[in-house]
Amino acid sequence: MTKNNEVPNLQMKILDLGTKGEAIGKVDGFTYFVKGAIPEDVIEFKPLIIKKNFGIGKLIKIITPSAKRVAPKCALASRCGGCQIQEMAYQEQLKYKNKKITDSLERIGKITCPILPIIGMEEPYYYRNKTQFVVGENKNQVQIGLYSIYTHNIVDIETCHIMPKEASFIIQKIKIFLKEKNISIYHELKHHGLLRHVIIRTTFNAGTPEFMVIFVINGREFPKQEALINLLQTIPGVISLAININLDKGDSIYGSKTNLIWGEPYLTEVISGIKFLISPRSFFQINPVQSENLIKAALDFIDPKGNELVLDAYSGIGLFSLALSKKVKLVIGIEILEEAILDAQKNAELNGIENAEFILGNVEEVLPKLVEKNGFLPDIILIDPPRKGCEKIVLETIIKIAPEKIVYVSCNPDTLARDLAFLCMHNYKVAKVQPIDMFPHTVHIESICLLVKTL
Repeated sequence: MTKNNEVPNLQMKILDLGTKGEAIGKVDGFTYFVKGAIPEDVIEFKPLIIKKNFGIGKLIKIITPSAKRVAPKCALASRCGGCQIQEMAYQEQLKYKNKKITDSLERIGKITCPILPIIGMEEPYYYRNKTQFVVGENKNQVQIGLYSIYTHNIVDIETCHIMPKEASFIIQKIKIFLKEKNISIYHELKHHGLLRHVIIRTTFNAGTPEFMVIFVINGREFPKQEALINLLQTIPGVISLAININLDKGDSIYGSKTNLIWGEPYLTEVISGIKFLISPRSFFQINPVQSENLIKAALDFIDPKGNELVLDAYSGIGLFSLALSKKVKLVIGIEILEEAILDAQKNAELNGIENAEFILGNVEEVLPKLVEKNGFLPDIILIDPPRKGCEKIVLETIIKIAPEKIVYVSCNPDTLARDLAFLCMHNYKVAKVQPIDMFPHTVHIESICLLVKTL
């Protein structure tokens, strides 16, 4: 990769968006990626990096704006990597995401199936229940924010419009505290300094919003701990502080050990009438409003009769398991994170649910053993894997089980299409797909798919 500062500014029309929300266009047949533009914009840009098959440029100005363009709510939208398409009118975002699902299924999976209209949000702002902020320094000034696209340059944030307004207030209070107390800030390249990330988790539906603050540190303990607790106790809604220890050089956010320093060990959220206890590291869907629609779609696709045995693979703290348990005979969840399993078990007990069980371990290891040694043959399988999709052994084991229905929940259209294609080669067909906009103003798309056995 070479930096090219001598190339003059160029012009091009934007044709599409990339996987990170970067605008894609061509100049004399050569592809460029530019952050901050949307399809049908005509832009002027400066080429910054030239590789063999593509270049990366910096947006200089919009020459002719797309009819889809709007003024973003956030002044940092063109720089911050947290949102990628705030400049696109929300209804156009929904059309783009519906098309992206269709294109991925057809191009990668060779799948043509009914794709239902995407379920959007009435208020597509302030929806995130967790935001993971990077902490850094620039000219001796503390920065708390998100990375700019393609870089590890931190965009310092005062107000984020996709997380609750109170969370922005908490971040600003923490920033002042770090400066006043001269807290050591982590330096990624040199691997020294203390504070790496600040994570804010919140609840929406359980009454007054409550907040959990998590500091990720490159050390064993946090100095000025009592002063930090005293600060947080003055902020309305903050109920706890946890410290996560991450001593690794890599870019993983969390380390393996988390200590509750002050306050409540859990946040409590309510989805579809079920109470969920959420501990600091447990996975929970990022958008509680749309989680309701996700559960409704899962129940509609499964159409339970009351006597089914259901597997919930990658079950987290039990979002799907506990909702399904009210409609089926038994749900078995498999999850790799121990904190999530403990949360799921507590959540079942909290809601008086006795027909949901949870197993700790990798799905790719646990599921084959359950089938081979225990003869485990669920009637219905629900899978909600990470962005990389399912390991091949998971898909092969599902085919051995041969359930009547498979419900696949995905946040990555490309790996979804790959996995659906494999299942469709083995006596399944995709009956329908329901996209749900869990992540407004980003290029990320959640979708839930129903597969039915053909033989």
